[in-house]
Amino acid sequence: MHKINILCKTSNKKLDSAEKNGTGISCGIDSFYTIKTHTNDEECPEAMKVNCLTFFNVGSHGDKGGEKARSLYMKRKENSEKFAKEFEYDFLEMDSNISDIIKLNYPMTHTYRNCAAVLAMQKYFSTYYYSSGYSIYDFKIAKESSAYYDTFIFSALSNENVTFYSTGVTKTRMEKTISVAEYAPSYKFLNICTRQFENCGICEKCIRTQLSLDAVGKLNEYKDVFNVDNYYNNRNKYYKKLLKEIHKGNIYYKEIYKYMKEHKIRIPIMIHILSFIPNKEDVKHFGKKFLQKVSSEKQYEDIIKKVHQG
Repeated sequence: MHKINILCKTSNKKLDSAEKNGTGISCGIDSFYTIKTHTNDEECPEAMKVNCLTFFNVGSHGDKGGEKARSLYMKRKENSEKFAKEFEYDFLEMDSNISDIIKLNYPMTHTYRNCAAVLAMQKYFSTYYYSSGYSIYDFKIAKESSAYYDTFIFSALSNENVTFYSTGVTKTRMEKTISVAEYAPSYKFLNICTRQFENCGICEKCIRTQLSLDAVGKLNEYKDVFNVDNYYNNRNKYYKKLLKEIHKGNIYYKEIYKYMKEHKIRIPIMIHILSFIPNKEDVKHFGKKFLQKVSSEKQYEDIIKKVHQG
């Protein structure tokens, strides 16, 4: 740790502002939950309701930037901008080359990057809602993602012009999904895929989201954004993945399984049995965990580097 001294002139003068209440619009579960609860819900005061949606290219479309990341950003932006226009929100975008420069894992720094983008345009906002990625009940100071602890740094990132608030922090991802499943605009615009612009249906996030929507009986409402027939044809395969992820301690899958048990949604006994048979991914996962336990951080990074180099 290094002590940092900043020598500069300071001022507490509040800038003239457009006084907008903003939030990000990725068209994912977290962002739709924030929009729904800060636009439609009667409990939200009129003065605090969202009236501006933002879309930033600061890492979520590709950790290391480049043309592929920018292309994905442009495609996703079209979907978000179309939503904003249809439901009459102001729309503000920022295309940054920060990922090209720092080349860091995005989840580690996403809170800081997105808040920096807002602060660069702070004359436009008075309030900014940041959609939480994890529940407060899963709080920890973890290197792998600032989402685990971001609710505790927003007071430090806020200033006299714009105040950041964490939204949905008391809710689990499953509880947010249940709420969003009652929000009709999401049926046409939900976009959560980590691989491509359209929901592929088979990546980690697509499978998890479809399992959640299936559990609450709303998956058919999303036939325009998911290949629901493919999901139903492979449901037992995805159930097996759910159980395997629970064995690994995955928080999101635990939430889904808990909901399924509470609502008596049963998984065939044979799928339970098969979930205990390790596959290639399981061996890789537990091997990684073992290495992390028996070696220092530097030793572990050196081993992984050598594996990738063959």
